[in-house]
Amino acid sequence: MARLYEISKLPDIIIVNPIMHTYMKCSTYITGLALQYVAPEDFHQYSIDEFFMDMTASIHLFASNPCEFALKFKREIYERTRIESTIGIGPNLLLSKVAFKT
Repeated sequence: MARLYEISKLPDIIIVNPIMHTYMKCSTYITGLALQYVAPEDFHQYSIDEFFMDMTASIHLFASNPCEFALKFKREIYERTRIESTIGIGPNLLLSKVAFKT
């Protein structure tokens, strides 16, 4: 792991300035994709780039199991935005967050 002052010297790292308006626009777009699969009350925005979806009531409409849905949704996000994503699956928010981090 490099120190902050060493980062600009590393050949594999490109430093770019954030464009918050674009970041927010992408977040809103991905939120819209998510809301195609769950009711608003089953969608929980955690931060600008993280949310939870309770798929209990609707997963049977879109996939035969949670892993299948996660792969499908991840692929859809990438195909529509070219943004990579990570999805954690669990029986509750805590365990899905832990799964997401590992």
